[in-house]
Amino acid sequence: MKLESLFEQSHRMPSIPKVVQELIDSFSDENVDLDTIGSKVAMDQVITAKVLRLANSARFGLPRQVTSANDAVVLLGFNALRTLVLASGVTGAFEDTEGLKKAEFWSNSFSVATIAKMIAQKSTVELNPETAFTCGMLHNVGELLLHVVAPEEMQMVTKAIAAGGARQATQRSILAIDYTEVGAELARLWRFPEEIQEAIAQQIDPLSEDEVSSLACVVNLALYTSRRLNAQEGDYQEPIPEDLVKVLGVDIEALLADEEAIREAASTFDSLVS
Repeated sequence: MKLESLFEQSHRMPSIPKVVQELIDSFSDENVDLDTIGSKVAMDQVITAKVLRLANSARFGLPRQVTSANDAVVLLGFNALRTLVLASGVTGAFEDTEGLKKAEFWSNSFSVATIAKMIAQKSTVELNPETAFTCGMLHNVGELLLHVVAPEEMQMVTKAIAAGGARQATQRSILAIDYTEVGAELARLWRFPEEIQEAIAQQIDPLSEDEVSSLACVVNLALYTSRRLNAQEGDYQEPIPEDLVKVLGVDIEALLADEEAIREAASTFDSLVS
């Protein structure tokens, strides 16, 4: 299967609300009109309801109740509001998919996203935590899309992986493409910034690239941290990726010690797919 032929199946491609697309475009706009953005978010009642539910959760600890999208802009800040709207819009773009548990898929994605944000906050490299969260949220979106457009082939992939096959290599063997390039292409079509596309495409081995993407390093380390936190105690043998830790300047043990905070923050987004 060629990447081009996969994306030619336009009738099966997930679509996102207009306001979500406008917020994606705002990544490259330094002169965003916050009042206009708030008004546009308010026009989508479904997304507004989700955003207000998230903003009023204990996780954000705001000083007063958020009652409108404009309130959310003021109390959360534009970057955080954009993250919530993107999360609401992207999760809603995909319907239930055969062979994939949607709630579990997004729960895992938001766990990685939460860790990615924490890594960005703790890194000695200057990184935008909300952008890191978005990269983590989207890191596996190519997998979801493959299940939508190639369900039979993905059943074969699932069986091969269960028998011990490596995920990326198995997908490339059966499909000739894999979830990282599919996810990066979807991010391109949705007009996410190139740095987010690169983070998705290079997440498996970011340090092998000629130009290392710091965000791809963040996603890779977030994936490692998520796997380690979800493994049975004493049952995880993968060594700490010291090269990544060094590049990002992160105290990995301190990060792992924040397990309760990670789980609590990630669970905030469960309502989006429940």
